[in-house]
Amino acid sequence: MPPPRHGGQGNVRQMDETGGPQAWFESLPVITRYWFGGALAVTVMCNFGFLPIMKMVWTWDRVWENFEIWRFLTPFLFVGKFDFNTLMALYMLQSYSNRYEMEPYNTGGGGGTADYAFALMFGAISIVVTYPI
Repeated sequence: MPPPRHGGQGNVRQMDETGGPQAWFESLPVITRYWFGGALAVTVMCNFGFLPIMKMVWTWDRVWENFEIWRFLTPFLFVGKFDFNTLMALYMLQSYSNRYEMEPYNTGGGGGTADYAFALMFGAISIVVTYPI
């Protein structure tokens, strides 16, 4: 028998049943979740001064001479200063990344997450290698 709908404990929802931002974030596919979360975290930390923005920039000299290997990843996580463009960039990152990972093109490789991870790595390596050109 279903609980009563007219008062009492029957219509009280528990906090974890409502969904909310945490449930939405956890429902994202794995690569989209980590890329969006990393982009949001790095952008917030840079804008509030916890991380210097110049430490996020890709420079081959710093990687080669000072072994600052985080510079391979951070240029793809920093979105920019806080304004409307940043919000739109984060929205598009989440939206398009989620769509591509959930419904990939038919590449013959067999999977959305694996194909997406390969495409991201290929694109990032291509950008890093051809940057000085």
